Amino acid sequence: MKELVRPARLAPGARVAVVAPSGPVPEERLRAGVDVLRGWDLDPVLGPHVLERHGDFDYLAGTDADRAADLQAAWCDPSVDAVLCARGGYGVQRMTDLLDWEAMRAAGPKVFVGFSDITALHEAFATRLGLVTLHGPMAAGVDFIKNARAQEHLRATLFAPETVRTIASGGSTLVPGRARGVTLGGCL
Repeated sequence: MKELVRPARLAPGARVAVVAPSGPVPEERLRAGVDVLRGWDLDPVLGPHVLERHGDFDYLAGTDADRAADLQAAWCDPSVDAVLCARGGYGVQRMTDLLDWEAMRAAGPKVFVGFSDITALHEAFATRLGLVTLHGPMAAGVDFIKNARAQEHLRATLFAPETVRTIASGGSTLVPGRARGVTLGGCL
């Protein structure tokens, strides 16, 4: 795989879209996460369907087409500098084939943040768009809104990525040394 393109760091006043490509989002948690983003002097905007629930499957945040449309519109909006997922959960893989990857490639690189089953989008952004993405906390996640350390780490990563050099996961080194290359991963 060729080297991936890194998006530009965010600056105060940056517009960030919050979308729900997977599971439904409790409104009070979304509000709390958006408040954190505003506290960083970001301008958060919500996808039109971010608080919806699918009519037949209440574990999905709206229909596959609506979730895909929110992500597509946010990514292709030239006024949006970053797209943050509201939460994970099952569902994102149901809508990835509904995205117009050519239009998203033409929109250029942006910051993209999420984890859990959002891994499917991280892999697609790497292979289809050649972009670096951030496997990180989500705007309406309890692990974000109630964790000052996670908030600070994400803020530093978004605004000053050169200050975030160590990824601590609690694991141990299997083989000592140095390596260079493209790291892909996520939650399986």
